[in-house]
Amino acid sequence: MTIYENGRFRRIDRPDGRSIGLVVGMTEDVDNNIWVETIGPPRTLIRIHDLKVQEEFAVPQLPPARKVAADPQGGIWLGLMNGDLARYRHGKTEIFPFKQGEDSRVNQLIVGSDGSALGSTPLGVVGWKDGKQQTLTVRNGLPCNVVYALIEDSHSALWLYTQCGLVEIAGTELQ
Repeated sequence: MTIYENGRFRRIDRPDGRSIGLVVGMTEDVDNNIWVETIGPPRTLIRIHDLKVQEEFAVPQLPPARKVAADPQGGIWLGLMNGDLARYRHGKTEIFPFKQGEDSRVNQLIVGSDGSALGSTPLGVVGWKDGKQQTLTVRNGLPCNVVYALIEDSHSALWLYTQCGLVEIAGTELQ
């Protein structure tokens, strides 16, 4: 991992001098920590503060993740390799399991200003809001299950890049 600052490149390495490795997810939380998910082996979540690695959480200490996003209420969300969502806050991990098949993984993860989380997976969209979990698939409105990416626009509509094309879900429908 390299940063560009004041006209120079600077590497950020692990405390023992090893490279951080291949980064597959990165975010900055409300406490100015940079969280980096690397593929390892083993997959490792790394917390960086003041441009120094402060903590490393290798599998199985934390479940293997693919994506990471900051929670505006503190902590981070993880999009897991098995299609589940997890929230890491104040040193504790909460896992929100979604009953999906073996081929599931979170391809992309977004967190709303209210702390809700949505993840795109090969088996639909998984979501968590106010303690409630839901999955959006062909059974309840999607034209196809494979969702590669998602993004919310300035009108609170959710756009999905799916196997069968672009899908827009109005913010009022999403609620």
